[in-house]
Formats: sequence, C-alpha cells, structure tokens
Amino acid sequence: MCIFPRSCLPAHRSPAMKNGFTLIEMMIVLSVLAIGLAIAMPALTTVIEGNRMTGTANQLLGDLYLARSEAVRSGRSVEVCASTNAQTCSNLATDWSQGWIVRAAASGTLLAVHQPASTFQASATWSSLRFSPSGEVRSSAGAANRLAAQTTITLSNAHASRTVEIAPYGHAAIRGAQ
Repeated sequence: MCIFPRSCLPAHRSPAMKNGFTLIEMMIVLSVLAIGLAIAMPALTTVIEGNRMTGTANQLLGDLYLARSEAVRSGRSVEVCASTNAQTCSNLATDWSQGWIVRAAASGTLLAVHQPASTFQASATWSSLRFSPSGEVRSSAGAANRLAAQTTITLSNAHASRTVEIAPYGHAAIRGAQ
C-alpha cells in the first residue's frame, strides 16, 4: 500500500514522468493566489480610478492648448466652455463634469468635443474661457476682460483629484495630483 502518490509509480517509468504537481499542491497554489488577488483588488481599483482622472485632466489640458494655439494661429478668439449637450456652451454652469467643447468664438465652429468616459465631479471658477489672438485668457463676459488672476478647473472622483490651473497669459498646467 502506498502512502505517498509519487512513491507508488511503477518501476518501469522514466524519472521524467515522476515530475509534476499533485492535486493538493495545485489547490494550495490556487488558494494562495486567490487570497493575494483579494488583497490586491481594492488597491488596484484606486490606481485605475486615479489613472482615469489623470487621463481626463490631460484631455482638458490638451483642449486648452488646442484652443490657445488655434487662437494664435487663426488670429481669432477661441472659446473653451462647459457643455451639457456637446453642441453649445452652458453659459450659466460652472460644472464641467458633463463635458466641454472647443469652438471658434465668432462663428461657433466646433473644433473639439469632449464627453467624459467616467463619472467625476468638476467645478470651475468660470463657465467659459476665451483665448484671444495673443494667447491670453479672457473671461466669457467680454473680449476686453483679461483675467486678473489664474482660474482653476478641479476634477475629482472618490479616489483622486486633479486641478487644472490656467494663468491669465494662457499657460495651463495640472497641479495637486493626489
């Protein structure tokens, strides 16, 4: 009678046939792997949500730079504004979580549309930013109103927060990654 399964192999088998895993060894490895995954999943979710927030902030930053460069290139004002329908500006809303658009200020021609892929909260100090042909940021109230101080758009979800800061002279950057 055999107590250990490997010692019960017939003598005529080659040594290479004796190598392998038993069912008990395989079950132990799978249970350790399952425990490890159960511990790692919450941390992985936090990383994924943080990366989504960074991606959304990078898209906003790219659209701000697109608006500024298009204003300088064309010699006409270009506007970036919060939008709830991806067609027109939501002039009274400072909530950018529904998306935003980039458009030529005079003609209203859409240059870029962004609708968020994930849920997040977004708040801004302005509903609309207008880049002048010189690259400076103007308020939506009028072309002559150069912003006196930097403006911010804060994007956040349960796991991360990113703030896009726009200086009066048009430079934008992401700050406060948490």
